[in-house]
Amino acid sequence: MPAPTRHRHRPRGPAITEVVEVSFTPSSPRTRLIQWAGEACWGLGLAEIDCRVRYCAIGTDAGRVVDTRADGELQLDRYILQFWPARRNRPGW
Repeated sequence: MPAPTRHRHRPRGPAITEVVEVSFTPSSPRTRLIQWAGEACWGLGLAEIDCRVRYCAIGTDAGRVVDTRADGELQLDRYILQFWPARRNRPGW
C-alpha cells in the first residue's frame, strides 16, 4: 500500500486536532508501517530519499474516552500519515 505523497500547506479545519511533521529518510525500500502491538503491517513503497512525514490526528479526545471500538460502532478518531520528497530539516510553517 503506497503512502500518500501530496502536500503543499498545513492541514486546515477544526477537525484536525494534532499535527506532527518531521524530516525522514527511509533506510530501506522495504520501509513498513506496523500497527500497534504488531497486529498488521503494510509496505509504504517509499524510495530511499529525503522526505517529510506528517502525522495528523482527528477526534483523539473522543477516541480516548471510548478507548476500544466494538464491531458496528462509529469510529470517533482517525489518523492520516503523509510523506513527500523534501530536503532534510526544512523549516515548518
